[in-house]
Amino acid sequence: MVRTLFGSVLVLVCASGPSWAADNVVPLASSGTPAISNVSLSKAQVARYETVEITFRMEGQWQNPFDPEEVRVDAIFMAPDGAQITVPGFFYQEYRRTVSNGRESYQREGEPCWKVRCAPSQAGKYTCVLKARNGGREITAEAPTFLCTGASAGHGYLRISQHNPFYFEFEDGMPFCAVAMDKALGPVFQYERVYERFAGAGGNFNRLFLTHSNFNIMERVVGAGRPDKGVGKMNLEYCWCVDQVLELGRRLGIYHMLTLTNQTNLRTDNGGWDANVYNVKNGGFLQTPGEYFTDERAQRVFENLLRYVAARWGASTSLFSWDLWNECSAAGGFTPQNAARWHERMARYLRAVDAAKHIIHTNFGNLNSYAEVDGLPEMELVSTNTYAVKDIAQIAEVWTKRLIEQFHKPYMLTEYGIGHNMRSGGYAPHDPERVMVHDGLWSPLLSGSAGTGMAWDWNWLDDEHFYRYIQAVTQVVKDIPFSRRTWRPVQVQSFEWADASRPPYYADTFVEGFPGNYTFPPEARDRETFTVLEDGRLDRQELLYARLEDRKSGQARPKSFQVRYPADGQFIVYVPELDGNLKTAPRLTVSVDGKTLLERELLPYGPPEQYDPRSYYQRYPIEIPAGSHTIRVANAGGGTITTAFELTNYVRRNGPNLEVRGWQTDDYLLLWLKHPEFNWMYRRMGLRTEEQPAGRLTLRDVPEGKWNAQWTDTVEARPVGREIVTSKDGILVLRTPPTAKSVVVRLQVAH
Repeated sequence: MVRTLFGSVLVLVCASGPSWAADNVVPLASSGTPAISNVSLSKAQVARYETVEITFRMEGQWQNPFDPEEVRVDAIFMAPDGAQITVPGFFYQEYRRTVSNGRESYQREGEPCWKVRCAPSQAGKYTCVLKARNGGREITAEAPTFLCTGASAGHGYLRISQHNPFYFEFEDGMPFCAVAMDKALGPVFQYERVYERFAGAGGNFNRLFLTHSNFNIMERVVGAGRPDKGVGKMNLEYCWCVDQVLELGRRLGIYHMLTLTNQTNLRTDNGGWDANVYNVKNGGFLQTPGEYFTDERAQRVFENLLRYVAARWGASTSLFSWDLWNECSAAGGFTPQNAARWHERMARYLRAVDAAKHIIHTNFGNLNSYAEVDGLPEMELVSTNTYAVKDIAQIAEVWTKRLIEQFHKPYMLTEYGIGHNMRSGGYAPHDPERVMVHDGLWSPLLSGSAGTGMAWDWNWLDDEHFYRYIQAVTQVVKDIPFSRRTWRPVQVQSFEWADASRPPYYADTFVEGFPGNYTFPPEARDRETFTVLEDGRLDRQELLYARLEDRKSGQARPKSFQVRYPADGQFIVYVPELDGNLKTAPRLTVSVDGKTLLERELLPYGPPEQYDPRSYYQRYPIEIPAGSHTIRVANAGGGTITTAFELTNYVRRNGPNLEVRGWQTDDYLLLWLKHPEFNWMYRRMGLRTEEQPAGRLTLRDVPEGKWNAQWTDTVEARPVGREIVTSKDGILVLRTPPTAKSVVVRLQVAH
């Protein structure tokens, strides 16, 4: 048994010894004379975008029906307008599913066959000729004709908008906002439960990993020694599972990124490479993971996989995109150069075989991407992940805007979560309110993303909090034509108390660096000193490493902060995590203007074998007098200290202590007001936010006229109030409601 960590999930993979029943082995080889027979049609009449399926038997001479060099089947459809559409055929096996004690098993039913799937987009009569090449011969057979009615089974395929290239819309022009999650794997019965609740709350977008567990279509060892498994052969029972989830998504209106390979399958430090079918030790032909990017045979096998997935799932309107990788940069042997060549080749091949022309992109585990790959014209969307940041709202805002500006493509934050290696309890014990989920939904959306952030599911999402947060997003964004408008950031002129007698005050600010899932620029190695600006932001935050390593390692030097306190306050060091080699205790030291004010050994709680690195969560305050100071933070001991910082009484405020983020057009305006202490770090530390009284928020550059304003509590998913407000001379004034956590206001021009 191989224990493999990927993302934040522990997967058990059977890597040795037959554990399969002979009657469940799918016969792949054929030794007959090439022939096509028993051609049948699923329906003689279908609506537009409804899948029609052609099923047939085929004989010939081949060992592997997934290798088009041995046997290749294409269906040539003649559309009503005379256009020819070529769709690849695929080898198929039917299964029966059994669920018992929380586990699924699959028993094959009947004999394997071949299929073609097509979703017509034009009304009228379609004809089809099946063409097969095998053993140097070409054979053909006519399929029954079918009629596509003028009615539509949906809005067509989901695309990147031609009107606004940062958003999505359907082929019929209907705008789409991705209200999303990342439940990447699990048995089908889990999706049957979760999708009903997710869609019921308004969720409409998800990501599936076709690389692990019940969706492992090829790359991980299944039933060692089985003749129908291994490199270049599809795991047909798991392909059948993907069928079920995509069909469930189609019925419920959930659209999918399909992720085709994963960094964990090419890692030597987590058992992934040991369980990879390409590995020569498992009957494959690669000696090292890095050859995956460069070996010609490996690339041809992956092209065969692309042909198969395009044939089997390309017709599905529930499919949004082909995501070539999960966290490509973390794979063994990755370099930006070899990855760029690999992605260019695979994207071009996939574009040629996918008749429906779905979006093609890839994914990086480092939040800030790799321009060598995401800058390719073949990559149509940018998708990155981040973990373990304490204030996802601030990080997601900054990097959503940066990546959109850099690549001029749609951006999706496709994974975020508390961290990796969270033991069996998952995220739920660390964030019972799902505060990080909440903040990660709203921040990308209000910063220009094509949808919400996609929280990684690890014992976290199938929860009332999550569905309520999804419901709130849906209530706010419903019917907003994101793809038909040009959006720009909201311009805040002032934010004051509604009660003018309230005095100004100094609010706290939170500062953090990156603990992981981030590629630091080269200059970060030499950057030790940072300035906390008067507005509470950190200059060059992208250079701040959140971890203080063992003093002997020299990996993360001490950090110094230049600060200017307008009043007496505190500098608080938060330590959510102790990690690394803890045989020598970490020693946190904090000095102010050269004088050491704190020196403390940080010892993990409980026996080492039970200690969870992400269970420390302590805070260490230092009193700081008003004025300018240099504060130095270091680890003078062993192990690793993960840090974040708070400066109290630092930022002057004349109104409610609420962060304001917003996006607007000439006729829509969205504003998110969030208490800065409503983030995962503060809640995990047991801190609670104080309700902020009503405020007076003044916006500039707002088109003149009357606006309908609707306020929503995003935590409780309930309306807070409605009013009509007027913009004059480009100025719009809003009275903000008392807010303890988070509210959103949607404004729309009144007609």
